[in-house]
Amino acid sequence: MTTGKVASQAGHAYLDAYLATLEKDKNKCGQYKQGHGIKVCLVARNENQLRSLELACINRALPHSLIHDLGYTCFEGRTTITALGVGPIRQSELPELKKMGLMS
Repeated sequence: MTTGKVASQAGHAYLDAYLATLEKDKNKCGQYKQGHGIKVCLVARNENQLRSLELACINRALPHSLIHDLGYTCFEGRTTITALGVGPIRQSELPELKKMGLMS
């Protein structure tokens, strides 16, 4: 993916995850907006890692959004999983990030 495409997919992931959080817990979004609103972007090694993190989110009932690019601008017209947005959450709510070596 080009740099712009990566930024676009991350934007979709962030917004969709934030909106999912807003539906589930408006208070958490309020706390996020009152704080520094920190965003962290991590690089997954492969699609399996994204799917494992998505499953961890499902198991913990964490708001998230798995992004499927429809292939209009790249991926030769194939739908492709490109990103996973989570939260806003605290790092401790998803310990798999540490277990997978994505966060220290």
